[in-house]
Amino acid sequence: MNYRRAAQAIVRGARRRCPRCGVGRLFAGWYDLRPRCTECGLNFDAVQDNTWAFMYVTTAMLTGVIIVTLFFLAPRAVLTGQIVVGLAAVALIVGSLPHRKGMAMGIEVVLDRAWRDGGDE
Repeated sequence: MNYRRAAQAIVRGARRRCPRCGVGRLFAGWYDLRPRCTECGLNFDAVQDNTWAFMYVTTAMLTGVIIVTLFFLAPRAVLTGQIVVGLAAVALIVGSLPHRKGMAMGIEVVLDRAWRDGGDE
């Protein structure tokens, strides 16, 4: 497996671009995945279903970051803290959805290529 290409595919996905070519857009809107890349023809539907585990893990990780942050920044008023943490959690988790989905697509393309090619790429 070429780690430079793997990192490149993941970064391209995080930028919401096609993990293979880096030119075509992954999403038609904010989070609506295109069926395939308009530039290189990579079928996004074929790898989309395997991204759920990554999405769950990263959501749990972001939730953990929010909880750990609460230990260091304890609010004076509980209600104010709850409102701020709730808004921050929604903004962080929902706002990062397309980028995390793009990263997951990049990882899946890398893993799919490595399994198909016998681990050479």
